[in-house]
Amino acid sequence: MSAAAAAAAAMDPAGQAGLLQSSCKAEDSAASLEDVTTDTANESSEEESAGEREEQIRDDKDIVITTSNTQRASARRPDSLSVVAAAAAAAAGAAGGSSDLWTHQRDGEVKLRMGDSGMAAEAPLTTNQMFTSAVERFPDVAALSWKDGEQRRTLSYREYYQQCRNAAKSFLKVRLHVPPPCRPSFLACPLPCRPSFLACPLPCSPSFLACPPPCRPSFLACPPHCSPSFLACPLPADQASSHLGLERYRGVGILGFNSAEWFIADVGAILAGGFAVGIYTTNSAEACHYVAENCEANIIVVENNKQLQKILQVQDQLPHLKAIVQYKDELKEKKKNVYTWAEFMDLGRDEPDAQLDEVIASQRPNQCCTLIYTSGTTGPPKGVMLSHDNVSRAAAAAAAAGTAAGSFAGSGFGREFVLTWTAGATCRHVGLTDATLTQEAVVSYLPLSHIAAQMVDLWVPMKVGGTTHFAQPDALKGSLVNTLKEVRPTAFMGVPRVWEKMQEKMRSVGAKSSTMKRKVASWAKDVGLQTNLRKMNQNGAAGRSSLNYRLAKRLVFTKVRKALGLDRCRRCYTGAAPITKDTLEFFLSLDVPLYELYGMSENSGPHTISLPDAFRLTSCGKEIEGCMTKIHNPDDEGNGEICFWGRHLFMGYLNQPVKTAESLDADGWLRSGDLGKHDESNFLFITGRIKELIITAGGENIPPVPIEDAVKETVPLVSNAMLIGDKRKFLSMLLTIKCQVNEETGAPTDELTDEAVAACRKLGCSATRVSEVCGGRDRAVHAAIQEGINRVNERATSNAQRVQKWFLLDRDFSIGGGELGPTMKLRRPVVMKMYKEQIDSFYKEVATPGTPDNPLPK
Repeated sequence: MSAAAAAAAAMDPAGQAGLLQSSCKAEDSAASLEDVTTDTANESSEEESAGEREEQIRDDKDIVITTSNTQRASARRPDSLSVVAAAAAAAAGAAGGSSDLWTHQRDGEVKLRMGDSGMAAEAPLTTNQMFTSAVERFPDVAALSWKDGEQRRTLSYREYYQQCRNAAKSFLKVRLHVPPPCRPSFLACPLPCRPSFLACPLPCSPSFLACPPPCRPSFLACPPHCSPSFLACPLPADQASSHLGLERYRGVGILGFNSAEWFIADVGAILAGGFAVGIYTTNSAEACHYVAENCEANIIVVENNKQLQKILQVQDQLPHLKAIVQYKDELKEKKKNVYTWAEFMDLGRDEPDAQLDEVIASQRPNQCCTLIYTSGTTGPPKGVMLSHDNVSRAAAAAAAAGTAAGSFAGSGFGREFVLTWTAGATCRHVGLTDATLTQEAVVSYLPLSHIAAQMVDLWVPMKVGGTTHFAQPDALKGSLVNTLKEVRPTAFMGVPRVWEKMQEKMRSVGAKSSTMKRKVASWAKDVGLQTNLRKMNQNGAAGRSSLNYRLAKRLVFTKVRKALGLDRCRRCYTGAAPITKDTLEFFLSLDVPLYELYGMSENSGPHTISLPDAFRLTSCGKEIEGCMTKIHNPDDEGNGEICFWGRHLFMGYLNQPVKTAESLDADGWLRSGDLGKHDESNFLFITGRIKELIITAGGENIPPVPIEDAVKETVPLVSNAMLIGDKRKFLSMLLTIKCQVNEETGAPTDELTDEAVAACRKLGCSATRVSEVCGGRDRAVHAAIQEGINRVNERATSNAQRVQKWFLLDRDFSIGGGELGPTMKLRRPVVMKMYKEQIDSFYKEVATPGTPDNPLPK
C-alpha cells in the first residue's frame, strides 16, 4: 500500500478508503441517507458540506484522503421523498461536525481529498502562490482590459498584483469613525476622577465644563486615559481593536458589475485574510443585508450610487460594517466611512508590507478564501465556503486536457505551474494555451457573484496568463455582441439564454434575406450539421474535409463567426442551466459546436466538461481528471442522483452545520440534487433535478425540462415554458411569446420579435404585439400552439406526461421581473407564486380531462 493510501485508510471514516479505491458498491452504508435527503439537500441549483478544524497541514500526504478513476455506485431509490425531514436530522447526527472533510466555521480547516497520482496528487497552494506564479511567468502580459471612452486600457499581471496588494493593505488599514455613542468611557473613570462632577449643583450638571472649579478639579487630574475631555476619551483597548481594518475571516462584500476594481477588491480581500463575497446587483437592500450580515462584512465595495443607496438603507443593521467603498462615479454626498476608490487605494499606498506579508504567510490552502451565496430561491441563501485549494485547483483543472493535446508542450506548465486545484485542473482539461505560446482572451459579462463567472473570468485566465476583457454593464441588454466583435475572444462562455437570444437574432436576420441567400444558408447548415455529427461520433477525428464543407465554411460559417465576434474563438461553452437540443443543433449546423460543462457552487464550478474530441449532443461531457462521479439509486434506465467526489468539493456552508451535513453523505460524497445517467461511453447526461421533479397526484415522477424544451422546439413562437402538475391530477403549462427587449432596462416589451412576426404571418395573423395574441385574442395563433402541444403529447411515454391545459402570459420572463435568476435560470417557485391565480384556475374542474383540451374563450 502506498503512503498516500495508508494515510487515507488511517484517517477515513469507516470503510471510506475501501469504498473509493474499489468499484463503489451498492451496499454503501450511507445510501438510505442519500436517498431521502435529496429534497432538503438541494434548496437551490448550487449548494452544500460541513466538519471540524484540522490542527495543522504538514506534509502534503498527511492530508490525503483519496481519489482515482471515475467510479459508479448504485442503490435503491425510495418512491417518495416524504421522509426527508427525518432523514435530514439523521444525516446531521451522522455527519454533522464529525468529519474533517468539511466544516461550517469561518476559521475552520479541512482535509483535502488528495490522491496518489496525477492532478489529484499535486501539491496544494494558496491563491497568493498561484497569483505570484503567474506574475513570475507573465509579468508584462495584459491581465485585465476594459474600455475607457473610445480606448481600451490594460493592467499587466505585475500591475494587477501590485494593485491587489495595495487594496489588501487598504482593507487592513481602513478604520471605523467612532460615533458619539461609542465614547462614554469617561463615565467609567475611577471614582477619584469624577466625584465632584457628579456632585455638582443642578445648574452645573448639564454642562460640567461650565461648573465652577470646585466641581471639576479631580477630573482634570484623571489618569491619562481619562484626563482629556470625555468627548475625546478613547475606547477601551478591547473595543478599539475591533474598529481597525478588515478582520481575519470576515467578509468583503462586492456589489457591482464586472470591472477591474471588482477583481482587485476580490483578490485583495483574500490576500488580506478576509472572504471575498460577491453580491448580485439585482438584490434588494434586504437581500444585501442578509448576505452582509451572514458573512459579517467589515467592508462593502459598491459600483455606483444606486448600489450605495441599498447599503446605506441597511448599514445601521450591520454591526460589523466599518466602511463602504464606491468604485465608479463621484460620491453624490460625502459621508463618514464612505470612500471613493481613489481614497480607499490611497489608504494603503504608503503602508509597509510587513503586516500584509504576515497575513499572507499565515494562510493555508485548506482555509476558506471565498464565499459564493446560493440563489436562495426556496429559502435563505447559503454561503458556500471555498478554500484556496478549491479555487485554484478548479482553474487548473480546466487546462488539464491541454497536456494530452500538446497545448502546453514546452511551456513548463505541468511541473512548475501547479496552482490551486480547480483552476489548474480545468485549464488543462479543456486545453487552454499558455501565454508563452498564444494568449487566451475571454469576455467577462456574467454576474461575478456566480461561481461560473468567477472561475471562467478571474481564476482560469490567471492560470494560463490570459486576458480578461470587461464588457459594458448593458451587455445582456444588447451590447455584448459589440464587445465580442471588438475583443474577438479565444474562449467564450454563454448561459443558454444568451445562445438562444443569438439564435433568435440570426433567424430574424435570415428571414429578411433574399431567397437565394436563404437557400445557400440552408444548404450550408445541412452540410455543417452532418459534418459535425460525423466528427462527434468519431470523437473529433473528422478526417479530410469534404469539398462541400470547405465551400460552406467559406460562404457561410466564417462570415457567421465574424458577425458574432467568434472568429478567433476555439471553444464555445454553455452551462449554468439546461440548453435545448434545438439550440445545440442550430449552432452545430453553423460550425459553432457548444461544449456543455456541468457543476455547481459546491464543487467550485466545473465537474464535467465536453471537449472537441469527447462530446455528445445534450451531454455535459466527462469528469475532469482527479474527480469522480457516482450515480446513486439508479432506476431501470440508469437514472439516479449524481454525486461528486474530488478536491474541488466545497468546505461547507458558513454557520450552517445541518445544511452542510445534509448535502454530503457519511463518506464525503456531495449530493448534487440532479438526476442523470452515463451512457456506454461514460458520457454524463442530466435528466432532471430532484427538487424540480413533478410528482403527480397519481404518483408519476415527471422531469419538467424535456417536456418544456419539446414545446419550445415545436412551437417557434414560444419563448419560455413552465410545466406545472406537482400533486395535481394532470399537467398544465404557462407559456410566453417571443418579444423585443428594452435595451435600457432589459425588460420585455409588448413588441413581437421579427421571428415571431414572421411566424404569425405564416399563420395568416397580422399581429405585431404580444397583447394582440395573448388570452386567445388570435384564434390562428391559439390553434397553432395547441397543435404543437398535441404533437408533443403524441410522443409522451404515458398519459400522465401529456399537457392538458396551457395559458399564454402577456409578459415574457426576465431577470428584472423576477422569473429568471441572474444567470437566466427559471425560478420556478417565484413563477408559481406570481401566477398562482391562473394556475389554480387550471384545476377548478373536478374531472380530469381525458384528452388535450384548451378551448378558446368565447
